Amino acid sequence: MASDGGYVDIAEPCQSYKASTNYFLQWLWAEYKIRAPEAAKTHTFKSINDILRAAKTLAATAATVPATVIDSLRNAIKKRQEVLQIYQGMGSDDAAHEAFLRRLQETLEVLTPLLSVPLTTSASTSDSDLLLTTNRFSALCMHESTESFLSDAPFMSRAQEQPQKVLPDNTNLVTPGKKKPGIILEDDLITLAIEGVTFMLRLQKLRQRVENYWTAAAEWEMPFALASWLTSLAMSIVQIIAPQDLAFSIGFLMKRPDMALAFFSKAIISDPNIQPLTLMRETSQLFGLMLVIKKHAGPHPKNCKCHSTTTGSEAVTATTTTATAADQNTAVDKEEVIGYKRANSWSVQEISDFVVPEILGNIKQDLGGKRGIEMLERGYTPALPPKYLDLAQKLLSGQVSRREFHTRPLAAGPDHDMTLENLEQLKAAIRTTTCEPLYVPALETFEKHAAASIYTLSSGMGLLISSCKAYFWPRGVRQREWNCRLRPLRLAKNMKAELLPIIKVAKNLVANGKALMCYVQTAEDLLRSLEEYIEEERWDLYHRAPWTAGCHVNEMLCQAMFISHMLFSAFDIIPVALHLYNVLRRSVVKLDKIPVFEELCEFFRESVFYGMLPTVKFLTSFHCSLYYNWRDTMSGKCSPHRRPYYRESVYVNQHHSNHILNYEIMAKLHGIEGEEPFNESQRARLRSLRDNMTIDSYMEKAEIMARKEFEGPQPVANIDYFAIFNLCSEVLDCFGKLVFPFLIPDDRRYFAQAKDCNISVGKQTVDSILLAIDEEARKGSSARHVLIKIPAVTIAVMAFDTVDRNKTIVDLVWKV
Repeated sequence: MASDGGYVDIAEPCQSYKASTNYFLQWLWAEYKIRAPEAAKTHTFKSINDILRAAKTLAATAATVPATVIDSLRNAIKKRQEVLQIYQGMGSDDAAHEAFLRRLQETLEVLTPLLSVPLTTSASTSDSDLLLTTNRFSALCMHESTESFLSDAPFMSRAQEQPQKVLPDNTNLVTPGKKKPGIILEDDLITLAIEGVTFMLRLQKLRQRVENYWTAAAEWEMPFALASWLTSLAMSIVQIIAPQDLAFSIGFLMKRPDMALAFFSKAIISDPNIQPLTLMRETSQLFGLMLVIKKHAGPHPKNCKCHSTTTGSEAVTATTTTATAADQNTAVDKEEVIGYKRANSWSVQEISDFVVPEILGNIKQDLGGKRGIEMLERGYTPALPPKYLDLAQKLLSGQVSRREFHTRPLAAGPDHDMTLENLEQLKAAIRTTTCEPLYVPALETFEKHAAASIYTLSSGMGLLISSCKAYFWPRGVRQREWNCRLRPLRLAKNMKAELLPIIKVAKNLVANGKALMCYVQTAEDLLRSLEEYIEEERWDLYHRAPWTAGCHVNEMLCQAMFISHMLFSAFDIIPVALHLYNVLRRSVVKLDKIPVFEELCEFFRESVFYGMLPTVKFLTSFHCSLYYNWRDTMSGKCSPHRRPYYRESVYVNQHHSNHILNYEIMAKLHGIEGEEPFNESQRARLRSLRDNMTIDSYMEKAEIMARKEFEGPQPVANIDYFAIFNLCSEVLDCFGKLVFPFLIPDDRRYFAQAKDCNISVGKQTVDSILLAIDEEARKGSSARHVLIKIPAVTIAVMAFDTVDRNKTIVDLVWKV
């Protein structure tokens, strides 16, 4: 990723010299143990003199040194010189770094005569340097590690000044045992300082973006769900850019505030909007948050009561905690801080004393019991038989695109036993993590007390509090909404209300032999998941927080879209209704325009109409768009093989994958047409774009890309497929009811035996209407002649007269 200004360019040579030095020292240590085993037992690489002693030992034994080792040593010296110059340019100095650099130069003089072959490449382009990349976005198509993502904790007011805290010598947040096995260098402290400064500078910029998102959401300038999505994206970026030894870096800066301030003062040259004292405060507060979480990171309670007895109406006035008589004063303060009517934003002390412990306790409750969102997170796994498992594996490896995975006819593949391992691989194509970014690090922190998870949870907690402050008090003024938990609850209730008639229609189609029961069961699974979420009474601070609530909203959008795609593919109600409208509108009948159906035809143009709204050959177009074997279907040679429906939403997919950055996403970010599998030339171009993309440009492009899916004529991110299904069902139900008396006697007797058969009657009659209008068009018949000769056409027009002419596609989206 390209430089974001400030200390990005400093971090690169630091990472390079560390990698090159370790490469050289690991080889040197291995050779030293072979050639001087007894000495190696007493001499370790704890001082710079030990390194020189080992080099002289190898020279005395006439050892040979590979060219790549010398290359690495030369590159380490070169990069260390660059860092030293930058370091000195900031008005700082480090004797250990200079001394270590001199010893490396002396070691190079000792080892160079021992080269096994002459060098043919310069140090700057050595093999080891090429292999040891420092670009943290280099693993483009792989999931990044989730053990070290971090965000800052902007708790202190801009106007509030505090003296910088010096880290006590006995502070024991993390031990060096967490470092990777290898050589611990004497001058690692300079690297820690530079990595910490670079990280804090980037973190500050990201935090400002996140605050702007939630301020915009509070002022109705950005969808609430989108602000949450962008916050999760920022969290995933922090996870990638966080230094491996973050606690060491932040701790070292706290022990050397003068050095830290010198670094931060240099940073304002690249971004004058960020002040050194602000960065110092942010660093201090982040480290303080780590200590607070470590203090409260006890094991979560077993079999705790996770469901509050407080109802939704009571929650508006009730407090979320009670206190004993001994703690009455503290309880009053806590009630005022975390209550519903807080007038002013939280102070640093309140966050430390009340807010963080309260949220940690809320999360512990989730860990000790069942979460309401859990059933939704389990999601919907596509019904792939075991022998098609290889298709899911190809999706994960980038050999096929999501569109191809969901829409192509499943090709024959090798048989597999559906073991637990294979099932997990299949599920991985659909779900990779929970929807709440804090849940997993909290679990790791409370159960395993893992140091890396404490840092992750600390950063996530800081981002959560930042989003709360920006949303609840936009521009310092409290807004009316304080309980964001109501947003996902309203969405869940709306989804349930719209899903119930769909299940009723689906069951009738199954009863009439027009569909399979397994699809109804999948819809009922979603219904039960929504009911379980609605029944959960959680009104605590963590669940009222906007980021948490937004994550739940996005999870519901995600699962609703998957189920909608399945229902669309299993039940042809939507395409039948749209083709019926299209033939009435664009044939000689000339039905008056109905805005909502006109917009739906455009929305489904690629899938339902194969890219073009037909004006002739309506029956052929209908069958071609619906079935793979449409020719054989029209001739009656075989049963229809339905085309699956898939309408990609990058917004939903990115939420699902925890914002993975792969080739397809890179292409979409830059407006490049194409999908997996990309050829090598295309991948090279995408890698080049990735390397030149800054964090700022990444966030900006992602926001633009996601906004397009909420706004305009194609709101694919929050389109309400359930409402569309019900609208089309109502039209077909009315049509079937009106056209039933005009059926031939055999059809009337057949449908008379069925229960609630109106939709089935309407669907079946559409085929005959399309065929009849095609035939009349070939004869050149007038509209009046068609309406007189084909009564079903007149009835179909009457059915569409029931649709509200004022309704548009804007009325068919989830309000998120």
